[in-house]
Amino acid sequence: SNSSAAASKRSGGGGSDIVDSLGSTATNERILKECHHLYANEENGLAKLAQLVNVKLLPPRKKITVLLIGNHSAGKSAFINWYIEKQIQKEGVAIETQGITIVTQGKRRESLSGNATLHLFPQLAPLGKFDGVVSNLSTELCDSIAKRFALVTFIDTPGLVDGSMSYAFDVNRVLLWLAVQADLVFAFFDPIGQALCKRTMQILADIGDRIDRDRIVFFLSKADESGDETDRQRVLMQITQEVCKWPSLNRTCFDIHTIYNPNRAKPTRCVNQIDEAAKTIDKAIQMTLQHTLNALEHDCKLISRRCHEDIAADAARGRANCGARFRFLLFSLLALVLPVLLAICVSQPVAIQFLGYSTPLHDFLVPLYRRFPAEYSSHLFGGVAAVALFCFVLARLCGRTAKRLTRAERRRLGQVSDHVTGFVEAQRKELYTAYLKQSVKDSDF
Repeated sequence: SNSSAAASKRSGGGGSDIVDSLGSTATNERILKECHHLYANEENGLAKLAQLVNVKLLPPRKKITVLLIGNHSAGKSAFINWYIEKQIQKEGVAIETQGITIVTQGKRRESLSGNATLHLFPQLAPLGKFDGVVSNLSTELCDSIAKRFALVTFIDTPGLVDGSMSYAFDVNRVLLWLAVQADLVFAFFDPIGQALCKRTMQILADIGDRIDRDRIVFFLSKADESGDETDRQRVLMQITQEVCKWPSLNRTCFDIHTIYNPNRAKPTRCVNQIDEAAKTIDKAIQMTLQHTLNALEHDCKLISRRCHEDIAADAARGRANCGARFRFLLFSLLALVLPVLLAICVSQPVAIQFLGYSTPLHDFLVPLYRRFPAEYSSHLFGGVAAVALFCFVLARLCGRTAKRLTRAERRRLGQVSDHVTGFVEAQRKELYTAYLKQSVKDSDF
């Protein structure tokens, strides 16, 4: 009875862990989806609102992406099947993935072709520029709820071999592009086959030059088939030495996890570290969640700040326009008054019409004009005309006004700022609280 109780306790604990895992996955999935909705909403999404202030924002992804790379028959497809706990990818030495297969969660079991895949994953649209990729691209949808599969998208790639092996597309360039887009790159080495494939090492080295090295994780697959512990250590040493030859892959605390399929394992004393792969994925999900929530806060502040800056800049343009209008009126008045004053001095009818004979201005201008030598009158006319023209040019140059925002545009910017600092920020705090409550005690809030 004691053993039954212990077994029941173990079973109950395991069931509780599964429930907690499913609940955590559902919460994290909801957080990522709502963050994505806050960006992608067609009416008031941040991506659309940011365009009003000339800021380009991309909606965050709702899942992390794990790219699997390795030599021929290295166990990439078997790893996917183990993680999702369903037989989706074909396995076996004679059955090798020829194209690029994306495995993600869906409502039901379904297979999609290349064009449908690009429609489902618009961020992968640049793959269409590589010759031969679309016809060798597919997606496998699966309704599995195992582990964190709801938050993960796997990309299975062709097995890499040296020699004259031809691929339907430029595998080096395509894998490099996919690695840059992925959150994690899992590199699988087969101790039985061509573990130190030169093509694999070259691609991994190129990837190491382009992305953070911490995103690359190495695995020695089929560790249960690599002989005894001595043979296994020898293989690990050879792989480690080969990897460390490449500067872009060489790093401190370098580690290779020994893994094998626990469902098909041969009797062995080898430690199976396949759960470390699942933990690595879990950690990447947590980091993605935190990064998404932090980016949401940053983008809200950015949009609000740009709205206030645009409103302040518009007010400054308004003040500058007032000064420009004043200068325009001043120089325009000078350009008109100078010729009129000259005409008053020269023409008696004009003087009588505008001033009469009793005004101080007439008494001042006419004697002043008569003192000017008659032979230089043409110079006087030319000088006055030049000054008037110069004042007219200054009026045009100094009187230019900047385009201002309309009242509707200023009101819209104010509404956008209030929306992101009010509604969106409140949503972000709520989502962050929901995320932290998974691991932090309520008393700590």
